[in-house]
Order: sequence, then C-alpha cells, then structure tokens
Amino acid sequence: MKIAIVGGGPSGLTLASILGREAPNNEAFDITIFERGAADRDQGSGWDVDEEAQAALLRAGVELESFQRPRSDRMMSYRVDDMDRPIATFRMPPFISDLGVSKEQMGFLASPSLETERKKMVDGLTDALASHTKIIYESYISGLKMNNDGSIDVRGRDGSTLNGSFDVVIDSSGSGSPLRSARFAPEADAHYTGTTYVQGLIHSPEKTLDAELVRLLGEGTLTLYGPTRDGKGTEQLNVQRFGADPSDQVATIWIEVHSEDANRLIEELGFEGIYGITRDPAALQRVTEYTKQQLSGFPEQYQDLFDSIEGARVLPMRMHPFCGETLALTAPNSEGLPFLCIGDALHALPPWSGMSGNYALRDAADLATSLIKQQPREWTSASVAAALRGHERDFMLRTDEKRKATANRSPGYVDYMHSTEFTDFALSAHVLGKPPEEQWSTDDQVDSAVMAETIRFFVLLNSFDNYGMSES
Repeated sequence: MKIAIVGGGPSGLTLASILGREAPNNEAFDITIFERGAADRDQGSGWDVDEEAQAALLRAGVELESFQRPRSDRMMSYRVDDMDRPIATFRMPPFISDLGVSKEQMGFLASPSLETERKKMVDGLTDALASHTKIIYESYISGLKMNNDGSIDVRGRDGSTLNGSFDVVIDSSGSGSPLRSARFAPEADAHYTGTTYVQGLIHSPEKTLDAELVRLLGEGTLTLYGPTRDGKGTEQLNVQRFGADPSDQVATIWIEVHSEDANRLIEELGFEGIYGITRDPAALQRVTEYTKQQLSGFPEQYQDLFDSIEGARVLPMRMHPFCGETLALTAPNSEGLPFLCIGDALHALPPWSGMSGNYALRDAADLATSLIKQQPREWTSASVAAALRGHERDFMLRTDEKRKATANRSPGYVDYMHSTEFTDFALSAHVLGKPPEEQWSTDDQVDSAVMAETIRFFVLLNSFDNYGMSES
C-alpha cells in the first residue's frame, strides 16, 4: 500500500511511525511524507498531552520524558493589582492525589498535564520512522488528481505530479489545508473564532524577566489579568514554559486579540505569507511595539515583557463546523476517494479547548490500526475509501461535544472580557463565558457563585504546599 502523508507534524509522523513499527513486514507500506517546512523549522510550543495521545506516541516509539517538562502541570492566575495571592490555581494538590483521588474526580481545575516541547516530540517521531519511510521537506502540496485506476497523484506548487501515484493520501497539514477542498465544499472550511494569538518566544525568563515574575511562573504557566489600554475592558497576558530539558528555560509569551477580521492584524503586523515562527528582527520589533500598546493599561513592568523575544508568531484561531454540517457539504464525486483529512485538517478546535492536538494523535493511532488490519487483505481502492469514510465520520463526531462547549463559550468569553472593567472582573464569569451580570438569569448567577467558590476552594487546597512554588 503506497501512502502519501501531507504534513510532517506530530499527527502525520505518529501515523507513519506506527505503520512502520507495527506492520506485518517491512514491505507492507511504502510511505512518503511531504512537509512544506524545512527540516529545522521552528515548532512553537506544545500542548497538554492526554493519556490517549500519550499512548499513541508510545506506540510510535517516542518516550514521553523526551518531550515533557517535569513539574509543568500547573497554571497560576493573578490580578496585576494583587500579586500576593493567586485568583486561581489549575493544579492537582499532591496531598489530594495521595488520598487516592484522581484528576477526573476533581474536575477541570485539576486537569493540566505536563507541558510538551513540540520540536523534541517531532524530532523523536522523525527518529522513530522506519528506515524506508521518506520525508520530503519544503514540498508544498497544492492539490490531488484521481486516476482511472483509483490511485491518486499529489501535485506540487506548480501543479506537477510528485513521486508518482499513491494508493492512499492522508492530509495532516492543519486547519489551513490546501487539500481539504478535495473532500469538502468551501462552506465547510474552518471559520475564524474572533481570537488571534500574538506570541513571542523567549530563550530564558531567568535572564530577561522580573525575578518575582519568574518565581510565580515556576515550571508551568502564568496568566495575568489587567485593564485594557482604554480602561473599558480586561486584558489577559500569558507566559508558559515548555522546554523538555529542565535546564532549558525557553518559554512562550502571548496575548489574545479579539477582532472580526483575522487578516487585519496579520496585515498590520506584516505577517502575510509567514508560516509558523519568524525570527526576522523587523517582525519582532513590530510585535513588540504592538504588544506594548495593548498592555499599556498594565503596570509598567509588564509592558516590556516582549522586549526580549527571539521569535514571534501571529496565529488566528479557527474552528471547523460540526460533523453533521460538514458531511452535508461534501465535494461531488468524493465518496470513493481514498483520501482522508485527520487532526486540524479535519476538525480544527481552538487551543482553549485543550483537545485539538490530542484528537489529532488519536486520529493517527486509530487510522494506523485500521490500515494495518486492512493491509493483509485483498484491499481495493474502493474498500480503502469506504473504510476512510467511516473513520472520517467517527473522527469528527468525537470532537462535537468539545466543539459545542467551545462554540458556546467563545462569544460570551470575548464579550465579557471586552465589556467588563478590570475593577469588576471576576474569573468565575470569565471561565463560564457569561455576559455581564446585569444580563444574567438566576441560573447564571448560581453557576457563577458555585464556580467562584470552587475556584477559591482549589486555591486554598493548593496553598498548603505554597502552590507548588519554591519559597525563594
């Protein structure tokens, strides 16, 4: 079975590695991975890898310790007008774990997992590939062509066919996939959520950030809430460790920008055509100047956090429609196409869902299992396509619950931040994604009160060991 995988990120590499490791024999699959970036491309930060995604990576031959940062499963939130005590701690208190209570029993406040270093994850997956698996870097795939025998050609930027024909093509190229149109109509493309992340990469918080801020950050994630520059709303500033080696102090810092037009900010900051992280000095300067303006309502020591960034990214957050909506918008004559999108190319979710990358790795593992089962049989292009259609539906359907929660939360989440002055800001309402209190029903007020008390109780539990921070 000759397979093309478009996209050499974690999901595409996980799929290829599992196929190479678990196939009945070394000749079961002939795999070519097309990656549009360079081999040494910046990978950005990682994500909280859940248990199922960890299992997929272990199947792919990657040791979890190689990309996870020790003691990074903690998120602290503070108001900039009171940095003496956190307003929330998203962390499982160790003494609660010692009593036999699980994170799942304690709810989402205890949910963070260890942060990952995406580049080390990708490097480990690349090293784990079978020797005959090919990766072609800096190869942009612009489209597909179905042949009369059921095989597929993949086309490069200039429209030429690359590396012959393939029995199966898997698209793991992300939410901006140029291949998704082979299966779905444009109306099913990912839509902009109204939020864009402006991110900076810093090599060492210890060398560039305030010592007290570094102490509060610890090994995990720190969120600061302060007033917007016009004083009419509330702004959020985030710092996150992700270097897998404890001696590596690399971190990301970002703000959320809410607007109706994703392209406006990209054009304003001159990021048109930039794929991933850039280290261009002019681009870094534009990001620094912009974030200083956005943070001008914060105390002065926080306005300069972007001064020392070594890389930057402007990332509009996009999300695909629900499963039923998407399947009602398929492209003509595509049912029999032995082609499947996985991960963000199929069901993109914004990062605040906490699951987009995890679903992508689940897709890769489940698809690998299916292809390995099919390979010894008398498979045909039609039988493979039929199996892929079933996976397509299943992979989308399992994201719908999280998609609903994310979609329902996003408008209220943004509206609350925009319309609530910092003096009136309440994290419980922010977490629930509720509009201002005067618009709330009685049930909304009860939900907010319960959430506020739950957050306070978790802060209290974490205070017994100083929130996992050192005293110095």
